[in-house]
Amino acid sequence: MKHKPFSPSELILNEDGSIYHLHLKPGDIASTIITVGDPERVSNVSKYFETIEVSVHKREFKTHTG
Repeated sequence: MKHKPFSPSELILNEDGSIYHLHLKPGDIASTIITVGDPERVSNVSKYFETIEVSVHKREFKTHTG
């Protein structure tokens, strides 16, 4: 599957290059993703990670990468 780049109007970036609504950079996201329905459950899942390399909470979005 070939990926088409997002246009600037579709992907708003912060000055540091992170995605506006998530405050994440491309290297902050793992190749395998687990989603939960409630941000409070993120810690319940990530407590089983060996390490947490990225921890970001922006608005209603909470991300842990480990």
